[in-house]
Amino acid sequence: MLSRSGWLLIAVSVSLLSVFAQSGLRPQIQVRPVSDMTVPQVPMSLFPTLLGGTSPYHGDFFPAAPTTLFNNTTLTGYYFPVSNRTFDDVEIPQSRDTDGDNIYFITELDIAFYVPDTAQQPVIASFYLAPSTAAGGVDFDAVLAIENVSLGNLTPGSYIVTLSFPRCSPYQMQSYEFLGADGNPYDRFWVGLKFPPYCAPLYTGGGPGWLLADGPDYQGDIFYWDGDSNCGGGFGAGYYWFGGTPRGSFYIKVMGAATESDAIVITADIDGNGCVDDADLLAVLFAFGNTGSGLPEDTNCDEVIDDADLLNVLFAFGEGC
Repeated sequence: MLSRSGWLLIAVSVSLLSVFAQSGLRPQIQVRPVSDMTVPQVPMSLFPTLLGGTSPYHGDFFPAAPTTLFNNTTLTGYYFPVSNRTFDDVEIPQSRDTDGDNIYFITELDIAFYVPDTAQQPVIASFYLAPSTAAGGVDFDAVLAIENVSLGNLTPGSYIVTLSFPRCSPYQMQSYEFLGADGNPYDRFWVGLKFPPYCAPLYTGGGPGWLLADGPDYQGDIFYWDGDSNCGGGFGAGYYWFGGTPRGSFYIKVMGAATESDAIVITADIDGNGCVDDADLLAVLFAFGNTGSGLPEDTNCDEVIDDADLLNVLFAFGEGC
């Protein structure tokens, strides 16, 4: 292993490396199976209550500052087969909005889904974020398609998909402020999921779908279904909820912060293996001079790979190893 001074000499010798601009904000996708879970059941009644354009205010997701949000991850043993875009609400106590602008910076989304043995392969999924309307519903004019990706050929079973945004470029999300039933203010936005190849009737359960989870409150959780069972949409989506068991709350974990500076992760461990070593130094050296957003070698997130990044790795060399 080269000494720190040796690496510094190499750094000087590559100071004239070519500059390559990089752009775009694409999350990394990781899919992992859920172990020790029996085959989930489709609920007997998927739409017991239609609430129209109004919502019972409640709290689903409570974040903990600065970068980890509360996760709604207690699975019920049911899944909700979707053939069109389905959204569930994320509600954050407004006291967590430290700068008061109703904007959050998302670093990671975790969503659980189930693949039945009748699923077409490969499994394709689309993920969405959407702000709330003044009435509390999904603002379909501002839906953000954050990723459309093939998850690969998956054996029947339960999975958790993780979308991790570049550590220097968290995803900016606008929320809407409202008063909850408890009289406290909340910020709301929505997380959505769709499996594009599936246009079979929703009730058949033939395609992949959300895994249901128990929300932390005692009220009926709500979700928003956009479109008819033929995937065409436009029938006039509305709020639905489960008044009993299972609840209409989906497995969602959201990580982030109220300010961009709190959400950004500053680290010299470029490859994320827990050790600042030769690989991290080589990454900085070969990227030296590059500019742009979301560069993994940009240790201080100033959008340029330069001496400061090299020094950060040199001074942290050996940490975690």
